[in-house]
Amino acid sequence: MIEQDVLDRIQQLLTFKHWSLYKLAKQSDIPYSSLNNIFNRQTCPTMGNFRKNMPRF
Repeated sequence: MIEQDVLDRIQQLLTFKHWSLYKLAKQSDIPYSSLNNIFNRQTCPTMGNFRKNMPRF
């Protein structure tokens, strides 16, 4: 599933950068609660979630 591939890739990048979900939220200006829901409930993120201010890895 493509959505799971996206979440897996983001998780790989977080691990590589030694970032927490909280740090990603702060750097990207995406609410932590939104990211938490996406990862823990495995809800489907929208492109709007990721286009906002996603930091470059």
